Amino acid sequence: MKRILLVDDDVAVTNYFNVFLAQTGQFETTVENDSRNVMDLLMHNQFDLLLLDLDMPNVGGISILNKMKEMNIDIPVIVLTGVYDVDLAVKSMKLGVLDYLVKPVEDDKLLETIDVALEHSTVDKSIKHLPEKLSRQELVNQAAFESIITQDPEMTRILHQAEKLASCELCVFIWGESGSGKETLARSIHNASARRGNKFVVVEVNSFNPEEFPSFLFGQAQSWGNKRQERQGFIDEANGGTLFLNHIEFLSFPMQIRLRRFIK
Repeated sequence: MKRILLVDDDVAVTNYFNVFLAQTGQFETTVENDSRNVMDLLMHNQFDLLLLDLDMPNVGGISILNKMKEMNIDIPVIVLTGVYDVDLAVKSMKLGVLDYLVKPVEDDKLLETIDVALEHSTVDKSIKHLPEKLSRQELVNQAAFESIITQDPEMTRILHQAEKLASCELCVFIWGESGSGKETLARSIHNASARRGNKFVVVEVNSFNPEEFPSFLFGQAQSWGNKRQERQGFIDEANGGTLFLNHIEFLSFPMQIRLRRFIK
């Protein structure tokens, strides 16, 4: 049974979520309405997930997130807040928050988000606990990584991490300098996954006008008189396969938040 710490100064909110989560039979929930007690709870208990309100008296959610980062408390965090604020969403996600949900949250959406966060945590732990010394021959699907030629131990470790990621349904963020092989690694993850029989779609984000990009990504309905035509977006084109978005740093912060909420 997974242990969840639920932090919100609104007693009605914590009572509802506490009962709802308990009824699933999957979670043991600890409720805290006074944000001043949160760090002590985190330091002296093992929780699998933190559900955190941001706007609270005494100690705000962002302060708690900063303190967690400072003290290396590494558990998945989902923000539950009453108001959608782009700046707060950006700040919280830069501090490691996995998702940002606005109350009231539908029950199914909350459970789905919790499941994704817990899966993310499981994969993250499995990657962190990989053996120190790894060889290329230990890769289960060596053919998927044949386009990457390396003898470097650190790069070999990255290949093993990539293979772990390929076995799950989580989104993967790859960073590195231009020309370092991000697309090649992304294609290898695709080839090692259950999606390898479907499309691998590459989108160069910096080649689009930022204002027009959402319509290309999500698709767009166009009308001429009584006629209506749906233009397929990149997400639909890659359905069942893999969508590789290169240079996402060119997206505006609101668009990055919108994209992140969509893929969660």
